Amino acid sequence: MSASATTLSGRSLITKILAAATAVIVLIFAGFAFYNDSVQRGQVEARVEQNLGLISKAMSRSVSNWLSGRLALTALTVESLGNRPNAEVTNEDFNKPALTQNFAMTYFGTSEGAFLMWPIADMPAGYDARVRPWYKDAVAQNGLTITEPYLDASSGSLTVTVAAPRKLNGQIAGVIGSDFSIQTVETMLKESDLGNLGYLYIVNKDGKVLIHPDRSAVGKDLSELYTGKKISLSESLQTVDSSTGARILSFVPISGLPGVQWYVGMSIDEAVAYAEVAEFRQSAIIAVIAAIVIMLGILGTLFQRLLARPLASMTSAMSRIANGDLSASIPGLDRKDEIGAIATAVQVFKDNAIERERLQEEQRHEEAAKQRRAEAVDRLINHFAQDVSGSLSTVTGATQDVVSTARQLSQTSVASSEGANHAAAASEEAAANVRSVA
Repeated sequence: MSASATTLSGRSLITKILAAATAVIVLIFAGFAFYNDSVQRGQVEARVEQNLGLISKAMSRSVSNWLSGRLALTALTVESLGNRPNAEVTNEDFNKPALTQNFAMTYFGTSEGAFLMWPIADMPAGYDARVRPWYKDAVAQNGLTITEPYLDASSGSLTVTVAAPRKLNGQIAGVIGSDFSIQTVETMLKESDLGNLGYLYIVNKDGKVLIHPDRSAVGKDLSELYTGKKISLSESLQTVDSSTGARILSFVPISGLPGVQWYVGMSIDEAVAYAEVAEFRQSAIIAVIAAIVIMLGILGTLFQRLLARPLASMTSAMSRIANGDLSASIPGLDRKDEIGAIATAVQVFKDNAIERERLQEEQRHEEAAKQRRAEAVDRLINHFAQDVSGSLSTVTGATQDVVSTARQLSQTSVASSEGANHAAAASEEAAANVRSVA
Protein backbone atom coordinates (compact mmCIF):
# COMPACT_ATOMS: atom_id res chain seq x y z
CA MET A 1 0.00 0.00 0.00
CA SER A 2 2.78 2.45 0.95
CA ALA A 3 4.84 1.66 -2.16
CA SER A 4 1.83 2.14 -4.42
CA ALA A 5 1.00 5.47 -2.79
CA THR A 6 4.61 6.62 -3.12
CA THR A 7 4.71 5.64 -6.79
CA LEU A 8 1.44 7.43 -7.50
CA SER A 9 2.71 10.47 -5.62
CA GLY A 10 5.89 10.46 -7.72
CA ARG A 11 3.88 10.17 -10.90
CA SER A 12 1.58 12.96 -9.72
CA LEU A 13 4.57 15.20 -9.03
CA ILE A 14 6.03 14.55 -12.48
CA THR A 15 2.62 15.20 -14.03
CA LYS A 16 2.31 18.48 -12.13
CA ILE A 17 5.80 19.54 -13.19
CA LEU A 18 5.08 18.69 -16.83
CA ALA A 19 1.72 20.48 -16.63
CA ALA A 20 3.37 23.58 -15.17
CA ALA A 21 6.11 23.45 -17.81
CA THR A 22 3.47 23.04 -20.50
CA ALA A 23 1.53 26.03 -19.21
CA VAL A 24 4.67 28.17 -19.09
CA ILE A 25 5.71 27.13 -22.61
CA VAL A 26 2.22 27.74 -23.97
CA LEU A 27 2.07 31.18 -22.33
CA ILE A 28 5.52 32.12 -23.63
CA PHE A 29 4.82 30.99 -27.17
CA ALA A 30 1.32 32.47 -27.08
CA GLY A 31 2.74 35.80 -25.98
CA PHE A 32 5.42 35.59 -28.63
CA ALA A 33 2.84 34.69 -31.29
CA PHE A 34 0.52 37.48 -30.14
CA TYR A 35 3.35 40.00 -30.27
CA ASN A 36 4.42 38.85 -33.71
CA ASP A 37 0.81 38.86 -34.88
CA SER A 38 0.36 42.42 -33.63
CA VAL A 39 3.56 43.56 -35.29
CA GLN A 40 2.73 41.76 -38.51
CA ARG A 41 -0.82 43.13 -38.56
CA GLY A 42 0.46 46.63 -37.85
CA GLN A 43 2.94 46.38 -40.72
CA VAL A 44 0.28 45.01 -43.07
CA GLU A 45 -2.17 47.71 -42.01
CA ALA A 46 0.44 50.39 -42.64
CA ARG A 47 1.28 48.87 -46.01
CA VAL A 48 -2.39 48.48 -46.96
CA GLU A 49 -3.14 52.04 -45.85
CA GLN A 50 -0.17 53.37 -47.79
CA ASN A 51 -0.77 51.40 -50.98
CA LEU A 52 -4.52 51.82 -51.05
CA GLY A 53 -4.17 55.46 -50.07
CA LEU A 54 -1.99 55.98 -53.13
CA ILE A 55 -4.66 54.36 -55.32
CA SER A 56 -7.45 56.46 -53.76
CA LYS A 57 -5.48 59.67 -54.10
CA ALA A 58 -4.53 58.88 -57.68
CA MET A 59 -8.17 58.16 -58.49
CA SER A 60 -9.23 61.34 -56.71
CA ARG A 61 -6.81 63.36 -58.84
CA SER A 62 -7.98 61.60 -62.01
CA VAL A 63 -11.67 62.28 -61.28
CA SER A 64 -10.86 65.85 -60.26
CA ASN A 65 -8.93 66.47 -63.46
CA TRP A 66 -11.64 64.90 -65.60
CA LEU A 67 -14.43 66.94 -64.00
CA SER A 68 -12.29 70.07 -63.89
CA GLY A 69 -11.84 69.81 -67.67
CA ARG A 70 -15.62 69.82 -68.16
CA LEU A 71 -16.01 72.69 -65.75
CA ALA A 72 -13.34 74.66 -67.55
CA LEU A 73 -14.91 73.90 -70.93
CA THR A 74 -18.27 75.21 -69.69
CA ALA A 75 -16.58 78.37 -68.43
CA LEU A 76 -14.86 78.80 -71.80
CA THR A 77 -18.24 78.43 -73.51
CA VAL A 78 -19.49 81.39 -71.49
CA GLU A 79 -16.41 83.40 -72.46
CA SER A 80 -16.77 82.40 -76.12
CA LEU A 81 -20.05 84.35 -76.34
CA GLY A 82 -18.19 87.54 -75.51
CA ASN A 83 -20.31 90.62 -74.95
CA ARG A 84 -22.87 89.88 -77.58
CA PRO A 85 -26.41 90.50 -76.56
CA ASN A 86 -28.53 87.45 -75.85
CA ALA A 87 -30.57 88.16 -78.97
CA GLU A 88 -27.49 87.60 -81.14
CA VAL A 89 -26.73 84.21 -79.62
CA THR A 90 -28.00 81.25 -81.65
CA ASN A 91 -28.13 77.48 -81.32
CA GLU A 92 -25.14 77.19 -83.67
CA ASP A 93 -22.94 78.88 -81.09
CA PHE A 94 -23.06 75.60 -79.18
CA ASN A 95 -22.49 73.38 -82.19
CA LYS A 96 -18.75 73.09 -81.70
CA PRO A 97 -16.65 69.91 -81.70
CA ALA A 98 -15.21 70.64 -78.26
CA LEU A 99 -18.74 70.78 -76.89
CA THR A 100 -20.38 68.01 -78.86
CA GLN A 101 -17.54 65.61 -78.13
CA ASN A 102 -17.56 66.18 -74.36
CA PHE A 103 -21.16 67.04 -73.60
CA ALA A 104 -24.39 65.24 -74.32
CA MET A 105 -26.07 68.64 -74.52
CA THR A 106 -25.11 72.29 -74.14
CA TYR A 107 -27.82 74.89 -73.53
CA PHE A 108 -28.33 78.52 -72.63
CA GLY A 109 -31.24 79.90 -70.65
CA THR A 110 -31.45 83.67 -70.93
CA SER A 111 -32.69 86.08 -68.34
CA GLU A 112 -35.45 86.99 -70.78
CA GLY A 113 -36.79 83.40 -70.72
CA ALA A 114 -35.39 82.22 -74.08
CA PHE A 115 -33.78 78.78 -74.27
CA LEU A 116 -31.08 77.79 -76.78
CA MET A 117 -29.49 74.35 -77.06
CA TRP A 118 -27.43 71.92 -79.09
CA PRO A 119 -28.30 69.38 -80.26
CA ILE A 120 -31.68 70.88 -80.92
CA ALA A 121 -34.58 69.05 -79.30
CA ASP A 122 -38.23 69.73 -78.63
CA MET A 123 -38.82 71.14 -75.19
CA PRO A 124 -42.09 70.89 -73.25
CA ALA A 125 -44.52 73.73 -73.79
CA GLY A 126 -43.97 76.56 -71.37
CA TYR A 127 -40.50 75.37 -70.40
CA ASP A 128 -38.74 78.14 -68.46
CA ALA A 129 -35.08 77.58 -67.63
CA ARG A 130 -35.14 80.33 -65.01
CA VAL A 131 -37.07 78.12 -62.58
CA ARG A 132 -34.86 75.08 -63.05
CA PRO A 133 -32.49 74.09 -60.18
CA TRP A 134 -29.34 74.31 -62.33
CA TYR A 135 -30.21 77.90 -63.29
CA LYS A 136 -31.06 78.96 -59.75
CA ASP A 137 -27.95 77.35 -58.25
CA ALA A 138 -25.64 79.08 -60.74
CA VAL A 139 -27.27 82.43 -60.04
CA ALA A 140 -27.13 81.86 -56.29
CA GLN A 141 -23.49 80.76 -56.41
CA ASN A 142 -22.62 83.51 -58.92
CA GLY A 143 -20.22 81.05 -60.46
CA LEU A 144 -19.72 77.52 -61.63
CA THR A 145 -21.90 74.82 -60.09
CA ILE A 146 -22.10 71.07 -60.53
CA THR A 147 -25.04 68.84 -59.74
CA GLU A 148 -24.99 65.44 -58.17
CA PRO A 149 -25.15 62.55 -60.65
CA TYR A 150 -28.66 61.63 -61.72
CA LEU A 151 -30.05 58.94 -63.99
CA ASP A 152 -30.85 60.42 -67.40
CA ALA A 153 -34.31 59.33 -68.54
CA SER A 154 -33.43 59.12 -72.23
CA SER A 155 -29.97 57.58 -72.15
CA GLY A 156 -30.21 55.65 -68.87
CA SER A 157 -26.73 56.77 -67.88
CA LEU A 158 -25.58 58.73 -64.86
CA THR A 159 -25.43 62.37 -65.90
CA VAL A 160 -24.01 65.51 -64.33
CA THR A 161 -24.93 69.06 -65.14
CA VAL A 162 -22.39 71.88 -64.97
CA ALA A 163 -23.79 75.42 -65.04
CA ALA A 164 -22.11 78.83 -65.25
CA PRO A 165 -23.75 82.27 -65.23
CA ARG A 166 -23.22 84.71 -68.14
CA LYS A 167 -22.86 88.34 -67.20
CA LEU A 168 -23.35 91.47 -69.31
CA ASN A 169 -22.49 94.82 -67.81
CA GLY A 170 -22.21 93.23 -64.39
CA GLN A 171 -25.67 91.72 -64.54
CA ILE A 172 -26.56 88.07 -65.00
CA ALA A 173 -27.89 87.69 -68.53
CA GLY A 174 -28.46 83.97 -68.32
CA VAL A 175 -26.93 80.61 -67.43
CA ILE A 176 -25.12 78.16 -69.68
CA GLY A 177 -25.45 74.50 -68.80
CA SER A 178 -23.73 71.36 -69.99
CA ASP A 179 -24.91 67.82 -69.51
CA PHE A 180 -22.42 65.04 -69.72
CA SER A 181 -22.40 61.37 -68.83
CA ILE A 182 -20.03 60.28 -66.11
CA GLN A 183 -19.78 56.79 -67.50
CA THR A 184 -16.10 57.53 -68.00
CA VAL A 185 -15.77 58.10 -64.27
CA GLU A 186 -17.66 54.87 -63.62
CA THR A 187 -15.27 53.08 -65.95
CA MET A 188 -12.29 54.67 -64.26
CA LEU A 189 -13.54 53.51 -60.86
CA LYS A 190 -14.30 49.99 -62.09
CA GLU A 191 -10.95 49.63 -63.83
CA SER A 192 -8.96 50.73 -60.81
CA ASP A 193 -6.32 48.14 -60.04
CA LEU A 194 -7.95 46.55 -57.00
CA GLY A 195 -8.91 43.17 -58.42
CA ASN A 196 -10.82 41.06 -55.91
CA LEU A 197 -9.56 43.29 -53.13
CA GLY A 198 -12.46 45.74 -53.36
CA TYR A 199 -13.85 48.67 -55.33
CA LEU A 200 -13.97 52.48 -55.50
CA TYR A 201 -17.00 54.73 -55.45
CA ILE A 202 -17.92 58.39 -54.91
CA VAL A 203 -19.97 59.90 -52.08
CA ASN A 204 -20.87 63.45 -51.12
CA LYS A 205 -20.16 65.16 -47.82
CA ASP A 206 -23.39 63.79 -46.33
CA GLY A 207 -22.42 60.18 -47.03
CA LYS A 208 -24.81 59.79 -49.95
CA VAL A 209 -23.55 57.44 -52.66
CA LEU A 210 -23.22 59.26 -56.00
CA ILE A 211 -21.37 56.73 -58.14
CA HIS A 212 -21.04 53.04 -57.31
CA PRO A 213 -20.22 49.86 -59.27
CA ASP A 214 -23.56 48.54 -58.07
CA ARG A 215 -26.23 50.84 -59.50
CA SER A 216 -28.66 49.77 -56.78
CA ALA A 217 -26.39 51.45 -54.20
CA VAL A 218 -26.55 54.85 -55.93
CA GLY A 219 -28.54 57.36 -53.87
CA LYS A 220 -28.27 55.33 -50.64
CA ASP A 221 -26.61 56.48 -47.46
CA LEU A 222 -23.44 54.81 -46.24
CA SER A 223 -25.27 53.74 -43.09
CA GLU A 224 -27.56 51.63 -45.30
CA LEU A 225 -24.59 49.81 -46.85
CA TYR A 226 -22.42 49.34 -43.76
CA THR A 227 -23.22 48.71 -40.13
CA GLY A 228 -21.26 48.43 -36.96
CA LYS A 229 -20.28 52.03 -36.24
CA LYS A 230 -20.58 55.61 -37.44
CA ILE A 231 -18.61 56.09 -40.63
CA SER A 232 -16.16 58.98 -40.80
CA LEU A 233 -15.26 60.49 -44.17
CA SER A 234 -11.53 60.42 -43.52
CA GLU A 235 -8.49 58.87 -45.10
CA SER A 236 -7.77 56.68 -42.06
CA LEU A 237 -8.77 53.05 -42.35
CA GLN A 238 -11.94 52.00 -40.55
CA THR A 239 -13.52 48.56 -40.34
CA VAL A 240 -17.28 48.10 -40.70
CA ASP A 241 -19.68 45.23 -41.28
CA SER A 242 -21.63 44.64 -44.45
CA SER A 243 -23.79 41.98 -46.04
CA THR A 244 -20.66 40.53 -47.69
CA GLY A 245 -18.55 40.51 -44.53
CA ALA A 246 -16.16 42.92 -42.83
CA ARG A 247 -14.98 45.79 -45.03
CA ILE A 248 -12.22 48.37 -44.68
CA LEU A 249 -13.24 51.90 -45.69
CA SER A 250 -11.24 54.99 -46.57
CA PHE A 251 -12.28 58.31 -48.13
CA VAL A 252 -10.16 60.80 -50.07
CA PRO A 253 -11.63 64.22 -50.98
CA ILE A 254 -11.88 65.28 -54.63
CA SER A 255 -10.50 68.79 -54.96
CA GLY A 256 -11.45 71.53 -57.40
CA LEU A 257 -15.22 70.99 -57.47
CA PRO A 258 -17.22 74.19 -57.07
CA GLY A 259 -19.84 74.31 -54.35
CA VAL A 260 -19.71 70.58 -53.53
CA GLN A 261 -17.51 68.22 -51.59
CA TRP A 262 -17.17 64.76 -53.03
CA TYR A 263 -15.02 61.90 -51.86
CA VAL A 264 -13.51 58.87 -53.55
CA GLY A 265 -14.45 56.04 -51.25
CA MET A 266 -12.61 52.75 -51.08
CA SER A 267 -14.22 49.56 -49.82
CA ILE A 268 -11.80 46.70 -49.21
CA ASP A 269 -12.52 43.11 -48.23
CA GLU A 270 -10.83 42.78 -44.85
CA ALA A 271 -10.24 39.03 -45.28
CA VAL A 272 -8.46 39.59 -48.59
CA ALA A 273 -6.55 42.64 -47.36
CA TYR A 274 -5.25 40.78 -44.34
CA ALA A 275 -4.87 37.41 -46.02
CA GLU A 276 -1.14 37.72 -45.47
CA VAL A 277 -1.75 38.20 -41.76
CA ALA A 278 -4.10 35.21 -41.70
CA GLU A 279 -1.51 33.06 -43.46
CA PHE A 280 1.19 34.27 -41.09
CA ARG A 281 -1.10 33.62 -38.14
CA GLN A 282 -1.83 30.11 -39.37
CA SER A 283 1.86 29.44 -39.93
CA ALA A 284 2.65 30.89 -36.51
CA ILE A 285 0.03 28.68 -34.85
CA ILE A 286 1.41 25.60 -36.59
CA ALA A 287 4.95 26.60 -35.65
CA VAL A 288 3.94 27.25 -32.03
CA ILE A 289 2.12 23.93 -31.76
CA ALA A 290 5.05 22.09 -33.34
CA ALA A 291 7.50 23.87 -31.02
CA ILE A 292 5.35 23.07 -27.97
CA VAL A 293 5.08 19.40 -28.98
CA ILE A 294 8.84 19.17 -29.61
CA MET A 295 9.74 20.92 -26.37
CA LEU A 296 7.29 18.83 -24.39
CA GLY A 297 8.74 15.71 -26.01
CA ILE A 298 12.25 16.82 -25.06
CA LEU A 299 11.16 17.80 -21.55
CA GLY A 300 9.26 14.54 -21.15
CA THR A 301 12.31 12.55 -22.25
CA LEU A 302 14.60 14.51 -19.94
CA PHE A 303 12.19 14.17 -17.03
CA GLN A 304 11.86 10.46 -17.74
CA ARG A 305 15.59 9.84 -17.90
CA LEU A 306 16.88 12.33 -15.35
CA LEU A 307 14.06 12.38 -12.82
CA ALA A 308 11.27 9.87 -13.30
CA ARG A 309 13.38 6.71 -13.61
CA PRO A 310 15.80 7.59 -10.77
CA LEU A 311 12.87 8.54 -8.56
CA ALA A 312 11.05 5.34 -9.46
CA SER A 313 14.16 3.28 -8.56
CA MET A 314 14.59 5.28 -5.37
CA THR A 315 10.91 4.85 -4.52
CA SER A 316 11.16 1.11 -5.08
CA ALA A 317 14.24 0.85 -2.84
CA MET A 318 12.58 2.96 -0.14
CA SER A 319 9.45 0.82 -0.32
CA ARG A 320 11.48 -2.37 0.13
CA ILE A 321 13.32 -0.85 3.07
CA ALA A 322 10.05 0.40 4.57
CA ASN A 323 8.67 -3.13 4.24
CA GLY A 324 11.66 -4.49 6.14
CA ASP A 325 13.93 -5.64 3.31
CA LEU A 326 17.18 -4.08 4.51
CA SER A 327 19.15 -5.95 1.88
CA ALA A 328 17.79 -3.66 -0.87
CA SER A 329 20.51 -1.67 -2.65
CA ILE A 330 20.22 2.13 -2.88
CA PRO A 331 20.64 3.43 -6.47
CA GLY A 332 22.32 6.75 -7.25
CA LEU A 333 24.80 6.87 -4.34
CA ASP A 334 27.53 7.86 -6.78
CA ARG A 335 25.57 10.82 -8.17
CA LYS A 336 26.50 14.37 -7.20
CA ASP A 337 23.09 15.93 -7.75
CA GLU A 338 19.86 16.06 -5.73
CA ILE A 339 19.14 12.41 -6.54
CA GLY A 340 22.52 11.52 -5.03
CA ALA A 341 21.66 13.57 -1.92
CA ILE A 342 18.36 11.70 -1.60
CA ALA A 343 20.18 8.35 -2.08
CA THR A 344 22.66 9.29 0.67
CA ALA A 345 19.80 10.20 3.00
CA VAL A 346 18.07 6.92 2.20
CA GLN A 347 21.34 5.05 2.86
CA VAL A 348 21.57 6.72 6.27
CA PHE A 349 17.97 5.67 6.90
CA LYS A 350 18.86 2.13 5.85
CA ASP A 351 21.97 2.05 8.10
CA ASN A 352 19.93 3.35 11.02
CA ALA A 353 17.32 0.69 10.33
CA ILE A 354 20.02 -2.00 10.28
CA GLU A 355 21.49 -0.68 13.53
CA ARG A 356 18.05 -0.53 15.06
CA GLU A 357 17.44 -4.10 13.91
CA ARG A 358 20.73 -5.19 15.50
CA LEU A 359 19.91 -3.47 18.77
CA GLN A 360 16.45 -5.01 18.71
CA GLU A 361 18.03 -8.43 18.10
CA GLU A 362 20.40 -7.95 21.06
CA GLN A 363 17.49 -6.81 23.16
CA ARG A 364 15.54 -9.89 22.11
CA HIS A 365 18.53 -12.10 23.13
CA GLU A 366 18.80 -10.35 26.48
CA GLU A 367 15.09 -10.68 27.05
CA ALA A 368 15.31 -14.38 26.12
CA ALA A 369 18.17 -14.85 28.61
CA LYS A 370 16.20 -13.00 31.24
CA GLN A 371 13.26 -15.22 30.43
CA ARG A 372 15.38 -18.31 30.81
CA ARG A 373 16.78 -17.05 34.11
CA ALA A 374 13.31 -16.23 35.30
CA GLU A 375 12.11 -19.67 34.30
CA ALA A 376 15.05 -21.28 36.16
CA VAL A 377 14.29 -19.21 39.25
CA ASP A 378 10.67 -20.18 38.91
CA ARG A 379 11.65 -23.83 38.72
CA LEU A 380 13.89 -23.47 41.80
CA ILE A 381 11.17 -21.65 43.63
CA ASN A 382 8.72 -24.36 42.64
CA HIS A 383 11.14 -27.06 43.84
CA PHE A 384 11.75 -25.12 47.06
CA ALA A 385 8.05 -24.64 47.50
CA GLN A 386 7.50 -28.34 46.95
CA ASP A 387 10.26 -29.18 49.48
CA VAL A 388 8.92 -26.67 51.95
CA SER A 389 5.45 -28.01 51.40
CA GLY A 390 6.66 -31.58 52.12
CA SER A 391 8.55 -30.39 55.14
CA LEU A 392 5.57 -28.45 56.30
CA SER A 393 3.45 -31.56 55.86
CA THR A 394 5.94 -33.55 57.92
CA VAL A 395 6.11 -30.78 60.53
CA THR A 396 2.34 -30.56 60.49
CA GLY A 397 2.09 -34.34 61.04
CA ALA A 398 4.72 -34.20 63.79
CA THR A 399 2.97 -31.22 65.28
CA GLN A 400 -0.24 -33.07 65.23
CA ASP A 401 1.50 -36.03 66.94
CA VAL A 402 3.02 -33.69 69.49
CA VAL A 403 -0.36 -32.09 70.03
CA SER A 404 -1.91 -35.56 70.43
CA THR A 405 0.88 -36.65 72.79
CA ALA A 406 0.58 -33.38 74.66
CA ARG A 407 -3.11 -33.90 74.90
CA GLN A 408 -2.48 -37.41 76.21
CA LEU A 409 0.16 -36.09 78.56
CA SER A 410 -2.29 -33.44 79.67
CA GLN A 411 -4.88 -36.04 80.28
CA THR A 412 -2.29 -38.20 82.07
CA SER A 413 -1.21 -35.18 84.02
CA VAL A 414 -4.77 -34.47 84.99
CA ALA A 415 -5.21 -38.06 85.93
CA SER A 416 -1.93 -37.93 87.84
CA SER A 417 -3.01 -34.73 89.48
CA GLU A 418 -6.21 -36.29 90.53
CA GLY A 419 -4.29 -39.38 91.83
CA ALA A 420 -1.93 -37.04 93.64
CA ASN A 421 -4.85 -35.21 95.07
CA HIS A 422 -6.33 -38.52 96.16
CA ALA A 423 -2.94 -39.60 97.53
CA ALA A 424 -2.63 -36.28 99.32
CA ALA A 425 -6.07 -36.70 100.75
CA ALA A 426 -5.21 -40.21 101.75
CA SER A 427 -1.95 -39.01 103.15
CA GLU A 428 -3.65 -36.29 105.09
CA GLU A 429 -6.15 -38.82 106.22
CA ALA A 430 -3.29 -41.13 107.25
CA ALA A 431 -1.54 -38.25 108.87
CA ALA A 432 -4.70 -37.45 110.77
CA ASN A 433 -4.94 -40.99 111.72
CA VAL A 434 -1.33 -40.97 112.81
CA ARG A 435 -1.89 -37.88 114.79
CA SER A 436 -4.89 -39.47 116.22
CA VAL A 437 -2.83 -42.47 117.09
CA ALA A 438 -0.15 -40.36 118.34
